Amino acid sequence: MREMNAGLWKKLRVVCEHIRSFQPMGYAGLVGLGVLCLGISPGSTCSFAASRAGPDELFERFQSPASEARPFVRWWWGENRVATNEIVRELDLLKRAGIGGVEILPIGLGARPREGFSTPEKPWLSPEWCKVVKFTCDEAARRDMRVDMSHAYGWPAKGSWLRPEHRASIIYSSQQVVTGPTLYETPLSRLRNWKKGKSVLKYARLVPMQLGSLDEVLNFDSAAAGDTLRIEVPKGKFVLQTGILVREFRGDMLDHYDRDAVQAYHDHITEKMAPYFDGNLGSGIRSFFADSIEVAGSNWTRFFEKEFFARRGYSIQPWVSFVLPPYRDRFVPSAEMGEQLRKVRFDFNNTLVELIHENFIGGFHDWCRDNHVKSRLQVYGFPWHFGIETGYLIPDIPEGNNWLTVDEEKILRGAAWNKFASSAGHAKGRRVISTEAMTTVSERFEIPLDWVKRADDFNFITGINHSVLHGFNYSPPEVQWPGIIEFGTFFGENNTWWPFLPKWTQYNARLSQVFQDTKPVVEIALLGPASDARGEAGLDREAFHGKAWYAYDHLWKAVCNRGANVDLLGEATLDLADVSRGRIAVGPMRYKLLVLCDVQTVHLKTMLHLRDFVSAGGQVAVVGAAPSAAAGRTDAADETVAEIMQQLMTTAPDRVKTFAAPADEKDLNALSG
Repeated sequence: MREMNAGLWKKLRVVCEHIRSFQPMGYAGLVGLGVLCLGISPGSTCSFAASRAGPDELFERFQSPASEARPFVRWWWGENRVATNEIVRELDLLKRAGIGGVEILPIGLGARPREGFSTPEKPWLSPEWCKVVKFTCDEAARRDMRVDMSHAYGWPAKGSWLRPEHRASIIYSSQQVVTGPTLYETPLSRLRNWKKGKSVLKYARLVPMQLGSLDEVLNFDSAAAGDTLRIEVPKGKFVLQTGILVREFRGDMLDHYDRDAVQAYHDHITEKMAPYFDGNLGSGIRSFFADSIEVAGSNWTRFFEKEFFARRGYSIQPWVSFVLPPYRDRFVPSAEMGEQLRKVRFDFNNTLVELIHENFIGGFHDWCRDNHVKSRLQVYGFPWHFGIETGYLIPDIPEGNNWLTVDEEKILRGAAWNKFASSAGHAKGRRVISTEAMTTVSERFEIPLDWVKRADDFNFITGINHSVLHGFNYSPPEVQWPGIIEFGTFFGENNTWWPFLPKWTQYNARLSQVFQDTKPVVEIALLGPASDARGEAGLDREAFHGKAWYAYDHLWKAVCNRGANVDLLGEATLDLADVSRGRIAVGPMRYKLLVLCDVQTVHLKTMLHLRDFVSAGGQVAVVGAAPSAAAGRTDAADETVAEIMQQLMTTAPDRVKTFAAPADEKDLNALSG
């Protein structure tokens, strides 16, 4: 710490004038942001302990941001109908607008109008396409611009070259009430989602309306004779569960759970592209990008049962009809059976998450490393989150997302996705943490530049330090106005505010540069009820965000308004930490306070780590319910978790404090104070 000298005051005034020249959400608010940009703590002293560079170098880079700090654009290449002369024109257009790089994302145009657009299609990964990608990389380098490349044609990843066993599978689960005694008989082809030649009956079971134990379930898994399912239903009322395993249910979509499939998919890309880069894709491409993990509900892979047994220590086969989301049970389980179902469902979904992390995210990351490029990836998806609280620990560039809408109350949609990306980036010491910025699908002509700025200011507050704009379309001048438009806010030369875009890109780039050049200081970590949601609702993202409504989406904002900041952790992140000095030390981060938000189920390992943290002097705030049960079926007894938590609250009341769960925004603000 040292007194602020006159020269530093002068630099701070330049920053503030820069901020004020592009009116923010409030002058005072961004003066504070400007102070943070220089790594200065409010008050009469300042510290550069959190800087990666000295103050003079920091200020110089603030004045002239590098290309890596400038906004990139997602460059939609509709059906790859691109020509070299137009690529040059559009790169020049983007350069003049202050854009630092492009993310090339080939995608189909469908039936969208493209009058006057006669450029022939270049099939993805064809020699013609690879040549134009290499040309684009060379032209971008001449302009000091960077190129990122999607690893897929659109999303999710798919490929006609994939072998059948490397394509995605799903078990479609259904249930109906039947009353016996009767003979239930139906052709297999009448079963919902049956696809001839691709489907097999995975299970057929009768569950009593009041279920006390697994022994009461009647198994008819082998009841299909020929093309007909026949079941002798005994006297009583039952729920008939049927499961249809469909292979290649989305054509040539990649099986994201299969490491061999992921490797084969990416090796094919290397084989096709690398020769045009003299064997080194990193010579022209900064990173490959994997968009949101959207696997259309795929919940199975050819080796799932084997992997489940190896990881969980018991067979999934007797339970498989109960674990496939969504969980809308038509039977009524006993309290004991209900708890067993929660634990098994947690184990099932946790296995899916582990397979995605290890085989898809990990496989993608390793492939990028082998090809000398960075991995850039989004972990959120639809309709599921695949371990968003820990999956961002893997890629080189974790990427969140912010949705921009004309609904003022929803202008900040997706903020928690940014927080998970930035929190993992902080824990891993990532220099660049990006976001897919200004995503919209229906309101692109209604978004003013002022709203772009407001939304991106909030991206910075969430911990993001690089924007990838969604999006810019390859669109030759001869195409009828307004040009080719795919998705995203209308970033393009035909937009009325395009001439003013350079003012915003300079503003954005300067802040991005400072945040990339400094290290975050965050002293509060938040652990939400991810395990609870996984056992109760599977991987459903809406349920994840709604479980403790305030946990991921709101509490951190209230704390931020009080002048502090919060990182969102998962149990796996916490387990990586050194807590021996009363701090949660993970990577470069040192958290003093851990906030548990209605966390009721945890792994024993996490609970033991929490005990060590408190014993070493760490502080814990328990908001709402406290941990009282083990997460999975093979975890420790629930009593152990509950006993440790009770012991901590009893023996260390000065370091473990409890608070009521907030009922509304007013309670939330009071809690954060």
